[in-house]
Amino acid sequence: MKEMKIKKVLLVEDESILRDSIQDTIVSCGFEVAVAENGGDALQLARTFQPDLIISDIVMPDSDGYWLIDSVRNDKLLQTIPFIFMTAKSERNDIRIGMNLGADDYIVKPFSSAELMNSIQARLNRDEILRNQRKEMQTAPSSESVNDKENELVVAAIKRLTPSELRILALISENKSTLEIAKELFISHKTVENHRTNITAKLGIKGHLSLLRFSLNYKSLIHHF
Repeated sequence: MKEMKIKKVLLVEDESILRDSIQDTIVSCGFEVAVAENGGDALQLARTFQPDLIISDIVMPDSDGYWLIDSVRNDKLLQTIPFIFMTAKSERNDIRIGMNLGADDYIVKPFSSAELMNSIQARLNRDEILRNQRKEMQTAPSSESVNDKENELVVAAIKRLTPSELRILALISENKSTLEIAKELFISHKTVENHRTNITAKLGIKGHLSLLRFSLNYKSLIHHF
């Protein structure tokens, strides 16, 4: 029987008492946990630790959570890792900023151990589904041989995009980061993120991973336009 791989979580929190408490909770549920006190340390650790999931505070000294997720989403080795924000800032605008930067979920402090673990497990389960779908795509027939009805729906969705949005979607399908897209199109990082938000809304999908999956799944159709 194949031995199950222990999932790894990177926890980023500057308050030591809270960090230790959360670490104990996650470890007690069978996960391997690495910890960091700020975004800069977390980014370096992520590259060596290669976590299956990152959970991070937003407000931290030096490099905050927004800086961290922006850096993670622009690193080819890390960009698809599920990312959860934990924050005391429950204002809708702060949450929207985090989600637009590519966060997959958030939990608002104070939270229970059950809430924490439910969020972590939900994100890991979703990531496993996406990984399996990527594997299937590698052996599946090309999109030209997918049934015509599905292609028609995808084409209709793609046609709702502006030329600029279509160019960005094509570059996403080539697994290029936000920073790489900005440099290639000579536009700002913020402009790329705004286009990403518009693209996901028009395609009826949510989140960084869903957009990446769509672009990879329908790459040939996207490049046809």
